Amino acid sequence: AELEPKARLEQKTAIQAQRLRDALEPDMDLEQLAEAVGEIRRVASGVKMNNTLVPTLGRDPIFVGVALGLEHEAVSPVIKGATAAYVMRATSIHSADLSLLTSVARDNLRREIETRKKQAVSGRWLAELRETADVADYRYRF
Repeated sequence: AELEPKARLEQKTAIQAQRLRDALEPDMDLEQLAEAVGEIRRVASGVKMNNTLVPTLGRDPIFVGVALGLEHEAVSPVIKGATAAYVMRATSIHSADLSLLTSVARDNLRREIETRKKQAVSGRWLAELRETADVADYRYRF
């Protein structure tokens, strides 16, 4: 029962991606593309690397990764994201100014990254232990 919604979402995303590929023509405006596939053009602003939650879209790390990799005014190919298919254009890019980062903020950021890495490693380690564990349940003896 849990796989059915995921499979349905995957199928929907594949269909959307194919519709976009079929409708996309060179030099086509995104407004025209949206109209060609019967959708409305949406704008996502404030896309940041540390937040995969996109306003009006939801959580989609693929969208965020592609958006942050685009050059100014570049149009992406059709992207099959976690929840939908997209074509996007980067209208403005603001790079982080690391010179404004104080040493305290830099240390906090370093500690946060180290903590995340340690948690990821210990999580994988525990998952591996659970998979390989041979546990016998002897509670019935008591």
